[in-house]
Formats: sequence, C-alpha cells, structure tokens
Amino acid sequence: MLRQFLESSSHDLRTPLTGISTSIYLIRKLIQDKPAEALRKLDSLEEHTGHLQKVLLDMLKMVELEQLGESEFFSRVDLREIVT
Repeated sequence: MLRQFLESSSHDLRTPLTGISTSIYLIRKLIQDKPAEALRKLDSLEEHTGHLQKVLLDMLKMVELEQLGESEFFSRVDLREIVT
C-alpha cells in the first residue's frame, strides 16, 4: 500500500513540478526589465520548487528501498546479548 501511494504521489507531483520549472524559466526571460521585487518573488518560487523536487526524489528512493525488501536492512537481534 505504501508503495502504491509513493508511486502515485511521485507521478502526480512530477508533471506540475515540470510545468512550474518551465514557467519560472520563461518568466525570467520575459521580465528582465521588471522591478527587483518580481525577481525576488521568482527566487522564492524557485526555492520552493527545488524543495518539492527533493521531496519527490526522496519518495522515489523510498519506493526503491521498499522493492529491495526488509531483509536487506534488518536482521533479528537477541536483546539479551546486548543488555548483558
């Protein structure tokens, strides 16, 4: 279930993020002669987009790790051996 959620969420985020990134590029080209405030707002938008892209990559990595299975990362430990 987690895997399906992550795959679905990753796909749902990818398309809008691509559109946002493209829009930022085009807006920067069109407003070269606009006030500095507009550029600051674009910088903020770009920063948030970068954050969302990082979240997306993290989600995709979680899917990859889940596909490996728990046995790759976990093993049974006898706690009595650790405590004594």
